[in-house]
Amino acid sequence: MFHVKHPGVRISSDRGFEAELAALSSCLATLGITLLPQQASALRDYVRLLLAWNRRTNLIAPGDEPVVVPRHIGESLAFLTAEEIAHGAVVVDIGSGGGLPGIPVKILRPDLQMLLLEAHRRKVLFLQEAIEELQLQGACALCARAEMLAKLPEWQGKVDIAVARAVAKLPTLWAWAAPLLAPQGRLIALKGGDVGAEIRALAAQEPSVNVRMAAAPACLVAPDKGRVLIIVQRGAQT
Repeated sequence: MFHVKHPGVRISSDRGFEAELAALSSCLATLGITLLPQQASALRDYVRLLLAWNRRTNLIAPGDEPVVVPRHIGESLAFLTAEEIAHGAVVVDIGSGGGLPGIPVKILRPDLQMLLLEAHRRKVLFLQEAIEELQLQGACALCARAEMLAKLPEWQGKVDIAVARAVAKLPTLWAWAAPLLAPQGRLIALKGGDVGAEIRALAAQEPSVNVRMAAAPACLVAPDKGRVLIIVQRGAQT
């Protein structure tokens, strides 16, 4: 069934994993998103590969391994609910780490052109293997920092959507993303903690940006985590 290179790795409590995957599918259905059987299979393969690599490379916290679906896959797919992402959009996952949120998003939206941007070489090797093993057409991984990518003319103004999860404060994320974004491009960040302070700091740094908040669906993001989706783009404050 699995084409990953680590068939001996078992997901902690396979039955529990399948139940979590079924719950995820039901949640997505209520949001108007269909999880196709081949996409569910790809998520299984991705999780197995992620856990295999996590034994030697810090991709997720060890304590998160038993709850990888609700803690990481669900939060990643919450990005698809923030607002409509155009067919074929160019998306950059800033600080992708273990491919979160980029790989789950790409699995459900194969039409997107996905760049997984990560500064740590070992993690990039994982991302490259995941892309190959999952046969993710239109996805690539690059070992670079966002501020360096922003200096490359071939990337300046070419990105439709930049996504980020647990990477940096909002003003820093915008400074990294802004040079990459097309005129109508957007940064979508999943944030927790004192979001208001980060928004105020961004407004002080870039008074002309438009910042909006979208609630993350409770069935994808645990309500007790206090996570919200922040959408930032150029334009007057509303």
